[in-house]
Amino acid sequence: MDYFELLDQVHRAYRPRGYVEIGVSQGESLRLVLDGTHAIGVDPAPRVKYPLSSGTVVEPCTSDDFFARRAATAMGDHPLDVGFIDGMHLFEFALRDFVNLERLANDDTVIFIHDCLPNSAIEAERNRASRLWTGDVWKLLVFLTERRPHLEIVVTEAPPTGLVAVGGFSGERGADLDDDEVESAIEAYVNLGFEDFERFRDDNLTIVAGTLDSLRPLFPGAPWQDVNDVAGLVAARDARVVDIPLSRRIVESRAVHDARIAPAVFLNWLKYRL
Repeated sequence: MDYFELLDQVHRAYRPRGYVEIGVSQGESLRLVLDGTHAIGVDPAPRVKYPLSSGTVVEPCTSDDFFARRAATAMGDHPLDVGFIDGMHLFEFALRDFVNLERLANDDTVIFIHDCLPNSAIEAERNRASRLWTGDVWKLLVFLTERRPHLEIVVTEAPPTGLVAVGGFSGERGADLDDDEVESAIEAYVNLGFEDFERFRDDNLTIVAGTLDSLRPLFPGAPWQDVNDVAGLVAARDARVVDIPLSRRIVESRAVHDARIAPAVFLNWLKYRL
């Protein structure tokens, strides 16, 4: 199954209480969220065309700004059970997103990372040169494997470019990296080339089928929320329509209009979406 289908299976089987998605675009994966999950999508230029649950909010800002200024308030008392990183396809962005999500994690949290298995060198270019573009997000997988060995990592082949699931978080502050360590990691890994990915993949990775069974070792023994009426929740999801006031649920974040946001960062996001 492709990564959309796999994420759908996760929502059906475990019903996370809190869900954060970095990189919303048109909302194709965010729409999979079932009613009863507190979901937040983060994207500086969302173009949502799919109907979302009533419990879903889109924050139109960069992920760096969201985590610096909005995350704690936006999550409220909802624990982060599942995170999904599918934002800017550059290692340094993905690394910061992972570190920031980990700061919200509990013992049972699972963080998904998209685009870690590029099919070719051109797909893995840092400057987009192909329609299917993973960028160098794969370096995050190398970093986690080498520098965070206590984490549990499952690499699935879910088309088109794989879906990685990470668990085994301690739920304790201090397990994550500080800002200086993040910058050091960026310097150490950002210049790796595609040949390094191929060598790492062949020597270190066990790539498994993109199925829910492959992911179960990372998840708690019981769903976070009741799944007895999942069929009804799925039916309700499938019956959603794009409501006219959808834009009202795209939060009026000051970040979009804040002069402190570096224009180059925002333009980078727009460039890869055009």
